[in-house]
Amino acid sequence: AVVSTQSTGEVIEGRLEPNPAVIKSISSLVSSLPLAKEHSQDFKVKTDQELLDVLLITTMSMLTKGIFTNQEVETKSKVFSKGLKSRSDLEYFSASIKASKI
Repeated sequence: AVVSTQSTGEVIEGRLEPNPAVIKSISSLVSSLPLAKEHSQDFKVKTDQELLDVLLITTMSMLTKGIFTNQEVETKSKVFSKGLKSRSDLEYFSASIKASKI
């Protein structure tokens, strides 16, 4: 049986007679659900593990981004410390900057 929120509200307000088949279906569904108290510790452990996984992945991604940024700055500083001696050096440097932004 399909139960809409409108008919449920009407039953609660007393404007509609309750359907025993629907009540039995709802009762059966609710009794098949696990009790929260029995599984609360297991749920907390799983949730905490998920949170730790997300924090670890976020930390690793930030560290990786920082390493790549550091390497990029180091490479650019080496180019500038050597000096750009020709037009081809400048074109190579410009191309490497464009490639790193993509």
